[in-house]
Amino acid sequence: MKHELSDIDPQKMDSQKWDLLLDLLEHPEKYSETQKDELLGDEEVNELYQQLIETRQSLDFAKSKEKMKMPSIDAEWEKLK
Repeated sequence: MKHELSDIDPQKMDSQKWDLLLDLLEHPEKYSETQKDELLGDEEVNELYQQLIETRQSLDFAKSKEKMKMPSIDAEWEKLK
């Protein structure tokens, strides 16, 4: 897999940027700080990254909201009897 943003074929730019971003997120140890800065400094890649973050936060919020469901008043009342 290519690790340089400048090596991306303009015809396949979107999918290659996605591939690079996902590879960076899964294997950050494979990239130097310069490569990370270059990749995340790219406007399109940064937008993709922000969308991933927002999606993750939404999923995490939905999951935490499920855990915070209010208990049944009737069930709690029965426990007190």
